[in-house]
Amino acid sequence: NLNVVADQLAQAIGEQWRREEEDRKIVDPIALTVRWCPADIDLVDHWTNIRRLRAGSTAAPLALAGRLEQIAEVYRHIPSGRLVILGQGGAGKTVLVARLTRDLLAVRTPSDRVPVIVSIGSWNPGTSLRDWLAGQLVRDHPGLANTSGGSSLAAMLLAAERILPILDGFDEINPQLHQAALQQLNTVADLPLVLTSRP
Repeated sequence: NLNVVADQLAQAIGEQWRREEEDRKIVDPIALTVRWCPADIDLVDHWTNIRRLRAGSTAAPLALAGRLEQIAEVYRHIPSGRLVILGQGGAGKTVLVARLTRDLLAVRTPSDRVPVIVSIGSWNPGTSLRDWLAGQLVRDHPGLANTSGGSSLAAMLLAAERILPILDGFDEINPQLHQAALQQLNTVADLPLVLTSRP
């Protein structure tokens, strides 16, 4: 049953990032201050795409500025489910996606996607993003290698839209592959995802 598999994965990821936050002392004694604001307009997709409206529609911008503890609330108000987090090294991108993961898991219902943080630096866009993600899930959660009907549980979770990929470190992909990687990310426009990168 994929619901059980997704619930077990969510529990494992929640525990992993709870320990990670403790080890990094992100909330000790108070939460680390991480704030963000929308990027320059030339870096932002069309609001009709972000809001998932028909071509030719007019759409107002969303309020996307906030603080660390607001990231899940802000993310849940993005209809496309696609968010790019840009920042210099050490700006708090990984801290922000860790908090997003934990907060989404805290309110997750059985039908919600499981947020999974994956370092994207090793991805070669010669491999489809979904196939690569399935491999990363199996690497990090070996129980997802189990197969049913020829597909791994990881691949089945992805096909059933049960995973929210949080792709950390786009800038770590070989620069010669950036254009191909961006093109492939755009071809899976129906897949909600979060992407972090240095500018």
